[in-house]
Amino acid sequence: YGTYCNSYADALACVEETSKSNERVKKFIEKKTKELQMNMDSYLILPAQRFCKYPLFFRDILAHTPANHPCYKDALKVKTRIDEGAQLVNELVSNYQRRQRVAEIQQRVSGVDKLLKADRLYLTDFKVQLTHSDGSGKEKWRKVTLFVFSDVLVVAKPDKTLFVKKGTLKYHNLIRWEELELTPESDEMGPLDLHFEATQKSETNTTVTHYK
Repeated sequence: YGTYCNSYADALACVEETSKSNERVKKFIEKKTKELQMNMDSYLILPAQRFCKYPLFFRDILAHTPANHPCYKDALKVKTRIDEGAQLVNELVSNYQRRQRVAEIQQRVSGVDKLLKADRLYLTDFKVQLTHSDGSGKEKWRKVTLFVFSDVLVVAKPDKTLFVKKGTLKYHNLIRWEELELTPESDEMGPLDLHFEATQKSETNTTVTHYK
């Protein structure tokens, strides 16, 4: 189980890369996804999820076994080892749930492509205000949703397209962590205020966006 859990993320990355470069593998995975009614991520997590049931199983065995029983010490040793392994498995399952959240966000935010990656984890999301200056130099604010992942931030704005379900979001920007810089705190900032800016460079220009 330890080897399997430690190799889980690498296995997902291998499946992802191979399905991109090998059309036969891609079709095979798509076929099995339909047959099993679950994606590869969900399928490969099953052994780890089963392991999470073992601590409860051996806890019940010990609860119904007298301390002077010949098998008690052996059962206690097994439970101790399983509890140690369960910590690793719980972390794996937690990361799986965070990856599933990435998939949900990709479905919820229109216009965002290839958000789902084997090593990308969801951390949190919250509402922020995006500011930019118009031609007159006046600042304009727009409310957006900021999705925080392990390697990037995704900015999404309300989708105001006609006939779109209320609450639907539209992709606005993707920012890598190395493009971010926190603005130093000032006396005017409240306890819940956070100012930062994103500097994104392309071949032709550099864009600086402020967030609050």
